Amino acid sequence: MLILATTNTDVKSITGGQDMWIGVKNDCASGGSQFLTRGGVLFPSEIDVHSGQIAAKGPMKFAASEYGIFGISIVAGGTLEGATQIVMSSCRDLSMDGNLMVPYTEMVL
Repeated sequence: MLILATTNTDVKSITGGQDMWIGVKNDCASGGSQFLTRGGVLFPSEIDVHSGQIAAKGPMKFAASEYGIFGISIVAGGTLEGATQIVMSSCRDLSMDGNLMVPYTEMVL
C-alpha cells in the first residue's frame, strides 16, 4: 500500500502522465493506494485505479483508460470531472486498509 500526502495547494499538486496506475490490479483485494492533497489532482489520460482512494481539497479531473476504475473513493473539495472509455465499477465488501477519513457530501447519479 502507498500513501501519498501533500500540503501543496496548487490545482495540479498531484498529477500523472499517460498509463498511470494507482493501486494493484487484484480483483478488489486490499492493498490499494491513497492520495491526499490540499490542492487539486489532474490525471489527463489513461489512469487505471484499483482499490484506491483520492481526497483533494481542490478540483479533481481524470480520464481513465478502458476498464480503468475499480473500487475507488474520490472526494474533491472543488469540481470533479471524470471520464472512462467503458466501465467504472465498485468493489463489494472492499477492505481498504487504513482508510483516510474526510468529511464530504455524497452525490449519487
